Amino acid sequence: MKRKIAEIKPISTNNTTDLGFSSINPQQSGWDETINENNSLIKNDINMSKVDQKVDFESCDIDTLMDDIESKKNTKMVVRFNSAGIIDYASTKVLGIINLAKEDFIGKNINDFNSTLMIHNGTWYEDLKHDFHAQSLTETFIGNEKRWLLWDFEAIINSVASIDAVVATGHEITDFINQRTNSIQNKHKDYLTGLWNRQGLHEQLNLMENKIDQAVAFFIDCWSFSKIIDYYGHHVSDEVILLLGNELQKLNREVSLISRYSESQFVIVCINEFAHPNRIEKMLESLEKNLVSMYTIRDMNFQIDKRIGYSLYPNDTNDLSKLISFSSLAMKESIKLDQISVKRYQKYMSEILEQNVLYAQKLQNAINNNYIEVYFQKIINVVTNEVHSFEELARWNDPELGNVSPKTMFTIAKEANIIDKLEKYLVEKAIIAIKQVNQIWEYRHAKLALNITPASLLDPHFLAYLDGIVEEHDMTSDAISIEISESTFVNSIDLCVERINDFKQHGYSISIDDFGREYSSLAILEDVAFDIIKIDAVFINKIKQPKNQEIVKMIYKIAKFANQLIVAEGVETVYQRDILKRLGCIIQQGYFFNRPEKISAILDRAYDL
Repeated sequence: MKRKIAEIKPISTNNTTDLGFSSINPQQSGWDETINENNSLIKNDINMSKVDQKVDFESCDIDTLMDDIESKKNTKMVVRFNSAGIIDYASTKVLGIINLAKEDFIGKNINDFNSTLMIHNGTWYEDLKHDFHAQSLTETFIGNEKRWLLWDFEAIINSVASIDAVVATGHEITDFINQRTNSIQNKHKDYLTGLWNRQGLHEQLNLMENKIDQAVAFFIDCWSFSKIIDYYGHHVSDEVILLLGNELQKLNREVSLISRYSESQFVIVCINEFAHPNRIEKMLESLEKNLVSMYTIRDMNFQIDKRIGYSLYPNDTNDLSKLISFSSLAMKESIKLDQISVKRYQKYMSEILEQNVLYAQKLQNAINNNYIEVYFQKIINVVTNEVHSFEELARWNDPELGNVSPKTMFTIAKEANIIDKLEKYLVEKAIIAIKQVNQIWEYRHAKLALNITPASLLDPHFLAYLDGIVEEHDMTSDAISIEISESTFVNSIDLCVERINDFKQHGYSISIDDFGREYSSLAILEDVAFDIIKIDAVFINKIKQPKNQEIVKMIYKIAKFANQLIVAEGVETVYQRDILKRLGCIIQQGYFFNRPEKISAILDRAYDL
């Protein structure tokens, strides 16, 4: 049978009911390097009974089915949820385990179920809505004895492919888990693949340090692996990881150490005779042949692209503890260059890292000491000559580094994991500044055009923070326009649209910034509830060309149809101003009108007059 290649995209859930889950906020816990998500191994090693999925539910009463299950297997652990996510059936075995009377358990919801049975993987119902089946492994106590239970969740589907109910069936697999746990040396090996984990790898290198004369480390990153997890769940991604691990072990069975270093990253370390130049050359050939691999899971093919870096000891470093980190730097260079390749570590990579660390420290210091300033640039209505709004821009002038570009500043903040702190710092300074500027009669109606990064847009907590700052400084949300770069939509457009709608519900208007520069798509204009389109300067610079004039006309017609505004960015000449005005674009911004300036300059000029 010919297999289909699975597209990495979300699976539509439009044909399922919500099961009431949207109103439930279960506790979620990460199970890093535990046996929690070991679904594929359990499936392969244990013959587990399930509720029969082939029952004709249209001709069989569900309650009768549940009673039948109970009568046939009075030791069966069975719980049923109705379409609202409420427990309406629990077997005697389950009630005995949790030591609750029937009336104390029936009527509980998903969150209560997870809590009572100590199911820490609270996201199983998301997999259920995608695949109509999910699993979760839990550690619990029956009496004073620790036991392992595997829960199978099966959706009961009606004739229109909607979920009528969910049946949870528990299986005790304590013996299996104990056998597998005993086969793994403490916490030094990965629970899924049996390879060394990060801790185990470093401990092995420490034990062998005095015996190592030469070594090579290969750092392998499985690119975009997280999308498989997001769209297909851990039960599929675990199977991919197993195949990846097997593939790496087959590349060269004589390698010294292989590690699953993190969720989707592997490290291979070849030592002494296995790190001879001839052996390294053969390993490189094998890795290069497998940079792109196809893995078949459940009649679907998943393509995994790998980014690989490597470093040599003692050639690249005489400090064995740095060998793996140097190979990681080489791998990251491959990612930066967007190359599916094997990259050798070079000294400049460490120098760049050291420079980034220094920049990050200076940026942190600049935030803490208010060295980063907010500048404003006017956005003008060329018909009335009034200031429609002020765009907030960040400027960092470091005593040693000099003027650091905004792009560099935000890149540093992102890599140093302080982007959230920088964003909040700028938001508050901008709101304080616009309050001062609005005191000037000429600018009393001017709005604040507030730039936010994709990270802040997608951060579920940022909107609440913004609301709090707006309220604290006695502003209203309708005085603020949120400027979102068009490149934001390279992220999940559905999630972006959801977040944008949240902002609009709170009263903020939305501007699509830099439209036409990178991710141009009319689908954005159709899907996103925007209020303003800001046409990128790349079109304005060449506005003399008839093609670009037609583009501006088209965008103007789309905006006018939806009662939205367009703003021309990068206006620098009288000609540009006038032709844009004739084309219907009367809100303009650029050096022709003014350059970005400090708030103090705006205030001083106004009050001097």
